[in-house]
Amino acid sequence: MEHIYRLIHDIYILLDSRDTQIFSQFELTPTQYRALILLSGDEGKSLTALADQLLRNRSTATRLIDQLEQRELVRRADEPNDRRIHCIFLTQKGMELRDMAYKAHLDSLEARFGDLSQAMSSPLDDLLSQLRDCLEADLNRVTLA
Repeated sequence: MEHIYRLIHDIYILLDSRDTQIFSQFELTPTQYRALILLSGDEGKSLTALADQLLRNRSTATRLIDQLEQRELVRRADEPNDRRIHCIFLTQKGMELRDMAYKAHLDSLEARFGDLSQAMSSPLDDLLSQLRDCLEADLNRVTLA
């Protein structure tokens, strides 16, 4: 079990490190990117709902939204039925940045997972080892470039 855990942990670290590189091109953290993905320009989301979806506490989510609002990527508006609740919306600038980051992330995922199709029939241990190796190679390739 420790071996399987270590493989999963290593894969997580590699995924997170590469995601951080991708999103840093857009001056975003992975959590900020996730918030942009969860928000819409048309339908507002309460801070509490967003915090729950991000698996963050409300104060952390507030700081996150403050940072995005300073960059004019999101805006706050009062909930029409309850002025105590602020809804968060993406701005046009936020939608454009989200879409660019999304495309870069998809391209990155394609590059990272492109070599795995033959490995799908392997036992779990082999599959996780190959996944870790693929992600590590991708991270090293980008770091050296």
